[in-house]
Amino acid sequence: MGAISPNSFAQSAIKQANSPFSKLGFGTMFTPSFSAVGTMGGLGYGYRNLSNINMVNPAALGALRFTTLETEIGFTNLRVSNSALQKSESGEGNIRYFAFGFPLRTKYEKQADNQNLDPALKNALTEKASIRSKLIQGWGLSFGLMPFNSRNYDLTDKKWHPDLDTITYRFVGSGQSYQFFAGTGYTYKGFSAGGSISYVFGTLRERSIETPGNESDANLFSTVLQSEDKLGSFIWRAGLQYQHQFDNSVLTFGVAGHSNTALNSTNNAAWYQAKRSLDQVLLFDTAYTQQTVEGQFTIPQQIGFGVAWQHQNRLRLMADMQAEQWSQFAKYGQPDATVQNSQRYAFGFEYVPDPRAITKLFRSTQYRFGAFYHAGNLLAKAQPVKAFGASVGLGLPLRRNNSRINLAVEFGQRGNHADNGLRETYVMGKLGLTLSDIWFRRYKYE
Repeated sequence: MGAISPNSFAQSAIKQANSPFSKLGFGTMFTPSFSAVGTMGGLGYGYRNLSNINMVNPAALGALRFTTLETEIGFTNLRVSNSALQKSESGEGNIRYFAFGFPLRTKYEKQADNQNLDPALKNALTEKASIRSKLIQGWGLSFGLMPFNSRNYDLTDKKWHPDLDTITYRFVGSGQSYQFFAGTGYTYKGFSAGGSISYVFGTLRERSIETPGNESDANLFSTVLQSEDKLGSFIWRAGLQYQHQFDNSVLTFGVAGHSNTALNSTNNAAWYQAKRSLDQVLLFDTAYTQQTVEGQFTIPQQIGFGVAWQHQNRLRLMADMQAEQWSQFAKYGQPDATVQNSQRYAFGFEYVPDPRAITKLFRSTQYRFGAFYHAGNLLAKAQPVKAFGASVGLGLPLRRNNSRINLAVEFGQRGNHADNGLRETYVMGKLGLTLSDIWFRRYKYE
């Protein structure tokens, strides 16, 4: 990756943040972690909750007891610097996801009071059926829209040539893909299984501009290559969970992932001669070479494992590990030298002082913390682009049925000067909403 031009970064607070590392591999990938899990390290293979949607492991959908709507707005400030201490900032603000989930079937067995039964569910069951019960069978469904990946970079590099003095290279990338997903999970006693399917769609654009000579000379011409990938294909995911209840706590193990997936794409590429300036490229002639190619991106195998421990609905601890086989990634059948196999590790916890104190805001608030480390699936200067971060957040109760406003701040870094020549540091603010209620439900008991 070349030197950074300080003027090459967008300053808009509504566009995508300019990330040079999104030029590598398949760009910046979105982790499908929603508000609660996203603040606790960002994975959640062992996470399950009666009023939160978990698409990292769709097996958790079998635990849904409430009809739930989840959405989140994110605001990111990204600072990029190079080894020459040049710096630039950019920002973005967007709706990160929208998801809707609900239970299709619930079956309970009569039992005495159980400390591990969520207070909101106890209240709901008491109101609806005048009984406190233990779930033995559940079936849940969820669908929604969230990002899949993105590119957004603007880089300038200069190289000296004995005949042409200086050659200036500019690389520009933009675009984002999304996934419309639907998932289901089924629970029988302590075992859960689930799966999801997503339709990935969107357009990723890249442009490279090569300009010989003195960049202040307006009479020179640039060679421009424009490339556009239009995505449209399905990708699947499956998962399992097992939950064991103790007297005052619950332990959950989870595993989920997907195999290599062929993501269909159409590439349109064109080469132009342009009368140039670095700030604005004016097309001088029609494309003298143009081609359209249909092919595939090979999305590599991914598998993750997680464990979660919950004590009396007050304390929840989670730990996860995710393995990514990015050496299997390919563009239209061609391997990519900018990626490698990698692992991601995450840890998080959530604490509620008194989950029964529904009328007391601070005692019924969920206090969350999480951290992650990514060994780096991208390669810059032949070295892995490692990433790490931490987040803190709150789940503020709205009503007694587990609806919440979720607030979080995440700090992180990707890459470093010594190994990669570039370093990205970011601060991300998140405002999420979880609306949960009991709709269209009849209880069945054994």
